[in-house]
Amino acid sequence: VEQRVQFNTTSLSPTDVGGGVGLVNTINKRNQFSERIRIYFNAPVGDQWQWNARFFQQKLNIGADNSAALAGNTNGAFDRFWVTGKNILGGTVEMGKMFIFPGKGTFYGTLGDTDGIFYTVKNNKFKFQIGAAKADWALNGSAANATDLNFVDVSYKPTPKSDIGAFWLTHDKAVGIKDIDLFAVNGAIELAN
Repeated sequence: VEQRVQFNTTSLSPTDVGGGVGLVNTINKRNQFSERIRIYFNAPVGDQWQWNARFFQQKLNIGADNSAALAGNTNGAFDRFWVTGKNILGGTVEMGKMFIFPGKGTFYGTLGDTDGIFYTVKNNKFKFQIGAAKADWALNGSAANATDLNFVDVSYKPTPKSDIGAFWLTHDKAVGIKDIDLFAVNGAIELAN
């Protein structure tokens, strides 16, 4: 279970607009309270498989109307559900609706939920992941217009506090229209305090 509460006080008023992100005149309180809860479920399915799901309920800071796209989901819903298979050809297979984070978020760090299949192999220092999915998050959950998302992600961790990796990712904005086709290299090191 994850729970977060947050309070903000601002100088914003109904006359302050956020048209760039569709928030025109939706800011109606200078003092705003938000809360979110996520509950994760899992259950074994045989010896190698596990069923997973996430229930969430949230009320975001901006967007007092429950029906607004940015208001959150005050009624609660199961938004992710997938199965995980372990020791499948030496790795882990995940299938269903879930969050992915290839390349530690390089260029594509805000991926929403995707319906797909992902295969991951890890050892002490290396990680290899490949995935194919349909991404409907960019289209407001319109499964009929979900677009293809494919990636390969490789990383190496030479020390416990450093890593380097590379990934290739392609995403179609619509059928036959490329949104992005990229190759990226990323690395990180944790510095001492």
